[in-house]
Order: sequence, then structure tokens, then C-alpha cells
Amino acid sequence: DLRIGEVVMVYNRQLLLHDCDEYTRDFYMQEFGYTPQDFSPVPLGDVVPAARKQEVPPHNLFGKEEDSELNCHKLVPRQKQSNPLHFQEHDGKVLRFTCRMEDTPQYPCRSPIDASRQFVLTYHIVDDGIGIFEPKQRNSGIEGGERCPVLRYYAYFQEQLGERHQERSRIRRCVLHFFLEDGSIQVTEPREENSGIVQGVFLKRMRVPRDPPRGRSKYLEMEDLHVGGKVRMFSRNYHIVGCDNFTRAFLQREGHDVPPDQSYPDDGDRGQIYMQRKQWEELWLTGWCGCVDNGLQPEYALRIKPKGGASHKTVAETEKIRKFIENDRKVLRFFAVWDTRKEDPLDGERRAFVLNYYLSDDEIEILEVCERNSGRDPFPKHLTPRQGGGISAGKFLERVRVRKPGSNNYYSPKDMYMGAMVVVHCKAFRLLDADHHSLRYMSMNPQSFPRSDPAQDAIRRVPDGNSIMRQELIEADPRGTGFVTTPTLEVVFSRMGCHVEPQEMITIGQYLDPDMGAETINIENLIDCLQI
Repeated sequence: DLRIGEVVMVYNRQLLLHDCDEYTRDFYMQEFGYTPQDFSPVPLGDVVPAARKQEVPPHNLFGKEEDSELNCHKLVPRQKQSNPLHFQEHDGKVLRFTCRMEDTPQYPCRSPIDASRQFVLTYHIVDDGIGIFEPKQRNSGIEGGERCPVLRYYAYFQEQLGERHQERSRIRRCVLHFFLEDGSIQVTEPREENSGIVQGVFLKRMRVPRDPPRGRSKYLEMEDLHVGGKVRMFSRNYHIVGCDNFTRAFLQREGHDVPPDQSYPDDGDRGQIYMQRKQWEELWLTGWCGCVDNGLQPEYALRIKPKGGASHKTVAETEKIRKFIENDRKVLRFFAVWDTRKEDPLDGERRAFVLNYYLSDDEIEILEVCERNSGRDPFPKHLTPRQGGGISAGKFLERVRVRKPGSNNYYSPKDMYMGAMVVVHCKAFRLLDADHHSLRYMSMNPQSFPRSDPAQDAIRRVPDGNSIMRQELIEADPRGTGFVTTPTLEVVFSRMGCHVEPQEMITIGQYLDPDMGAETINIENLIDCLQI
């Protein structure tokens, strides 16, 4: 079957045999008696007959047109073509469109609800793929393509507390969900932080019987729930004070009169206990104890001391507790880099990290930014306080206090600023930037962050009356806009022999022109401040 000029079909591909080598030619002439004319090369310009294209039969009027073989053939994905340059250029580029279903005579919507549903269409340039998904809308009444409205009411019930003498009752807020598809009810209680109460799903979804039973139906219906009313479920009275916008619009569309929302009652006992607890906290932190209800001030209260005569709290312990109460859950977020290209020009690299500094206990947490196509597999942990080793993306350092190199002192808030070098286990991290919350917090607390104090920034280190400084600032703005960027100002300061950190440049920008921020600085304000 293998002869010059023949077309061979291999895995549905046509291969034209147009020439062969000398060994093959001699072998065929000796074994099969072919002549040299049978091995004349075939010109490559000759057109090879193409294989007959398989035709897809049209719709045969059986079933729907959308289920026909011709329509389904359009959904078959085409074979991917390997193009590394195209993949490298367009990888990760996605076009995003907002769309909706269109009700046309040829493609009608199954229900009127489908015409109002919003979708998001994504087009991936790298492989021409299309994805369509529907964003989840809270309490939209659409689930799984079918309409199942859920009515949501805001309610509360009063819980009696007979075993506590501080408070006699407690107001507990909850949310009632009524499912119209089967008449079931679910009660959830929003979680309140540090409440000491087990909260969450208070009543699982179920049909709730009437208490007491009345009417033809023995279960609660939609007519039993209305704003300003009261419903009894399992020997507990729920007072409904309001509903969401979807529930209000749905009830009004059904012809029900919905009164305006009401407010929750004041939980007086609980609020009074909270205020007393805050006052006792302040007295306990200072080591004093007195009767707050009788109006005694700390200076007239009693000093509690143990039998030995020493104070029950040392100054360090009291300051530690006060620091924890004032700064609990306050975290500064810095963006840092670990650059080893100077020490190792061949294998060195520059890796991005996020450094979190916890103000409550001066602990540091370092997370590595997982970059795409970096060649590293994500790993949950890289370095713990007691063990090290391994290079992988993910968590670099667990939350722990870190000592300064060559010292027994730990890193403190004054060591955290943009441009600082933080050394952790012989690895130097340079802080390049911080988020808006961290910059705002440091500017509001200059006593803890000296680099963010305008009274101690680089402006005060520049000599007054320097005419050269004035000329440098004017030349730094060739377009005459009246503003200069912080990197340009940093270059001007360096020419004058004044070294400034990035944190100080941001402080200068916020101090001179708070409206413009830290990126641009008004030259006139700077000249007036420098008096040049």
C-alpha cells in the first residue's frame, strides 16, 4: 500500500507519499521488481483531494429545533490550537458584559420572570471561551430557575431571666423567613459579638403549628404574619417590627396593607449592665475599686491590696491589659519585599509579602503574595516561631513577637513605617507601602509613630531661608502646575543633603495639603512652611 504518489489515511488524516530515500528505493526494486520510473518524486504543489466533509442533517420536524442535531453541532467546542505567544499575551484577559434574556417569537422565555433576570457574560480572549452566570441577589425569589419567594420579617421576643439579679429580662432580636412554596418558617438570630449567648439558627425550617390551633388550617399561614403584630410559636411570643423591601412590595402587590416599620424596644437592664461593666473596667485597670452606684470617684475609692501588702497588679501587667483593651483587633497592614538580587546576582529574586502588625500585643505576621506563574505551589505554612526552612508561597511567619537583630528588644510601633527594614530570622523585609487605614491611624497617633508626626518630619531638618531650595522646587515643576509629586520632592531633598523616608514624605503631603492627599504637594504651601 505504500507507493510514491499514493494517499494514506492515518487517524482520519491524509498523508501524501511524495518521495523516499535510496535504501527504500533499492529494497522495493529487489524485492518487488519495481522500476526507477515508479519512484519519480511527486511535486508538492499538486493538490491533494480533500476528504469529504460530513454533513449534518437539518431539523426533521421531530421534537424541538433547539434539540436537533444541527443545533447541537454548533455547541461542539472546536479543537484547541497550540499558540504559546497568543496564550502568553492574552492569559488572564477576560471581557465582562451584563446581559439579560430577550423574549422573541423565535426564542420565547419560559416565564415572565426570566425576562427580568440579569446575567453576566464573560469572554476569555485566550481561548474564545464564553461563560454565563447569574449573580446571586439576596432574597430575589429565584432559586434554581424557579420562582420560590421568601418573605423576611424582623422580630424580637422577650426572654425572662429568673436566675440573674442584674437583669430580669432580655430582648433578643431575630429574623423570620416564611417560604411561600410550602408554608414553612425558619427563625434565625443574628450573631452578636461577645454576647455569651449561643446564636444562629433558632428554629429550623419547618411548618409551624398554630398555638393555639384555630381555623381550617392547623399550621401558620402568610396571613398570620404582619408588621406590628404578634405570632406565637412553640409557647414563645414573637413581636414583628418590620420587613424587608421585597416582602413589603410583594404584600402590597397581593393587596395587603403593610404598616411602616417599628423600632426595637430599649433593653434597659442590659444597657445599664454594659455601662457599669465599662466603669468597673476602668477602675480595675488602675487598681482601684469602689462603689460606682454610690457615685464614688476613683480617688475616693478603696485601694485593694493582698495580705502581703503588695499591689495585686504590677505596672507592666496593668499597662499590658490596658494596651490590649484599647488596641484589640487593630492591625496595621504593610506591603513589603524580600530582595536577594544584590547578594546573589544569579539566583537572587524579589518576592512580595504582606506584613501585619498587631497593636494589641506587638506581634508580627508575614504572608507571601502568591503570584501567578511564579513556579511555586501554594503551601499553608513556611516558617513558624520554632522551625524554619523550605521556600514556597503562602504563610511565611505565624503571628509572633520578633526581636530586633542584635538586641533583646522587640519591634515596637515606632519601628513600623514605610521605608523601614524588618529582619526576621536573618531575612530582611523592606516596607514599601501601607493601606489607607494604616496610614490614617499612624497620622492620628504621632506619639506612637514619630515618622508620622509633622513636627518631627523632614521639613524641620531643612535650613530656613535657603534660596537654592526654592530654585530647586521651581525647577521641579516645569509645566507650572503648582504641584510636585512626592518622588520628585524626595529627589529635591536628597540634593539638599536631607535624607527622608517614604513615610515622612507622606506625612509632609498630608500636613501641607490634606485635600490633595500624599501623592502631590502644593509648592506654595511648602515654600511658606520652609520660609524660603
